[in-house]
Amino acid sequence: MKMKSFFALILLLCTTLCFTLEINNGRIRLVLHKNLGRFSMYYLSNPEKKKYTSFLLDQDIRTSTLSVAVDNNVFRLGDTGSFKEKIEETSIGARFIWNSKQLEIIEDFVFTKTPSASETNGVIITLTIANISNKELTVGARYVFDTFLGESSNHHFRTDKHDNISNEIIVEKDRMIRYWVSPLPKSDPFVGLQVSTNGGGVTIPDKIIFANWKRLNDTPWTYDESAGRNFNLRPYSINDSAVCHYYYPKTLEAGSRMRIVIAMHNYDESSASVTEEPDEQEVKDILEEVAATPTPAPAGKGETDATPTPVMPVETADESSKPETVNDQIIADIHTLEYLLKMIDDRIKTKEITDKDLSTMEKILFEIKDHITAIMKSY
Repeated sequence: MKMKSFFALILLLCTTLCFTLEINNGRIRLVLHKNLGRFSMYYLSNPEKKKYTSFLLDQDIRTSTLSVAVDNNVFRLGDTGSFKEKIEETSIGARFIWNSKQLEIIEDFVFTKTPSASETNGVIITLTIANISNKELTVGARYVFDTFLGESSNHHFRTDKHDNISNEIIVEKDRMIRYWVSPLPKSDPFVGLQVSTNGGGVTIPDKIIFANWKRLNDTPWTYDESAGRNFNLRPYSINDSAVCHYYYPKTLEAGSRMRIVIAMHNYDESSASVTEEPDEQEVKDILEEVAATPTPAPAGKGETDATPTPVMPVETADESSKPETVNDQIIADIHTLEYLLKMIDDRIKTKEITDKDLSTMEKILFEIKDHITAIMKSY
């Protein structure tokens, strides 16, 4: 239970005046809060009574936070003036977009459902961090989820390896759990927040910490861990648990990007993840096939000018093989994309497209995007 001060309640009342984007899909209600950098997520737990259960604490929406570490600085998105923020609805969900002088950060929310669900019961969160500066940066992310569904029964969390987590626990990447669940009391065992953390298309966190919310919230980045400590911080925060995902900083070259994928959905222990990992070998084979296919001559040119131009990755092309202008290279990439789209169309006609196929296609499109970005920067 959180010990809210009078001033915190006043601030919360003020935040309700901020613009929100609310979208309902299946049994999920997703709300993005502009100028706060936070989201709320609700599950339709009782369709007859139209009752929604919040997956995260919503008495104060500011308590679940996303922070990014850039070199030696830590920014809590929504609480810093260093990033300009906007929100927008997409055809498959919604997104936050943050921009600073160094980074563009896009947090996409895409509605999804687990295999046993009959309708939408969760979201895939994809965090894309792009280095838009002209220098190398070290970038990492930390997500604190302020859970509360298990606090009333003192059954805060369970995982595929833990029946009941009621004290501080640290889980390292080399022994990562498949998922964690913030459950409702046993009276409603089929409703609860489940977050997939290993397997499929999700990004495996470098570390997960189950701890007292205030301790985590008051720590900008590095947390002073104490395994076995309870979820109290008297007198401020009693029986108050939260989960922190760490994605350690890594080098991000100028013009490059990193992605973090998190799957959040209603309790479904039969599913460790709602997406499947793209087949890396298949991605490589397709890109090699595309690269080996000659680019047709531009329309309107005669036979003598129709010398095919091989599509080559920037990192392997030398000056003699590189087209003379940016225009020529962009045309080559357009033809490459057309070839890929035809390949996708052929696959759709011959077999049912699976989640794994979609992940593979997405990976290929990201490869092409990176290729074009590198081309533009090389001129």
